[in-house]
Amino acid sequence: MSKTMDKKVIGMISSYKALKPSPVDWLWKQTPSPLGVWKNIQMIATAPQPDFLLLYNFNEFSDIEPRLPKFGNFFGLAHKPADPKVADLKTLLRGVPKERIISVVREPPFPEREEFRINEYKQAQEYCGYVCGPDDFAPIPDYMPAISYHNNSFRELNEMGPPEKARSCCWITSGIARTANHRQRLGFLRLLRDSDLEFDVYGRDLPDWVNGYGKVGNKWNA
Repeated sequence: MSKTMDKKVIGMISSYKALKPSPVDWLWKQTPSPLGVWKNIQMIATAPQPDFLLLYNFNEFSDIEPRLPKFGNFFGLAHKPADPKVADLKTLLRGVPKERIISVVREPPFPEREEFRINEYKQAQEYCGYVCGPDDFAPIPDYMPAISYHNNSFRELNEMGPPEKARSCCWITSGIARTANHRQRLGFLRLLRDSDLEFDVYGRDLPDWVNGYGKVGNKWNA
């Protein structure tokens, strides 16, 4: 795919397993024009030489940081060998200058991971000109206003009315219980299940007591 001269091309890398490597058409369903085009911007996740690079929930800086040599430089006789991780980093960032690299953290704050998250922000600032995340201590504290859960076309989202629903309420969640916030969410779900409220529950790995319908391939359908 050739780079369009009058458009700024944005590449993308992520630490999400499903996006390693990313398909070239990531987010194309969410742009008003074909091929990931929105006005003068074109999203091409795999572009080899993009104008900008988006680090979408990328947190693998510790895997690519340069290592110190085993022995120090003694009177200039010891030289630091070329580190393959540095070369890998340059390849990963595709030659995009720091001021055009954007790091966006999507995952919500977890008190259990606060120390790790602080370190990840510091690492991101070494390579990125813009670092944003939902934590209060993020360089630019802000949550993501939209994420790619809508799996239909932009035209459907923009022009169609909301799909008809047979029930007054439904909840799409999961049975993840790794953190205190996850467990609090499950506690709230149990509270609702024990009440007289009628609602449908969808999601993966839900406990049996939820009596849910299982996971959905497209949240639009629920």
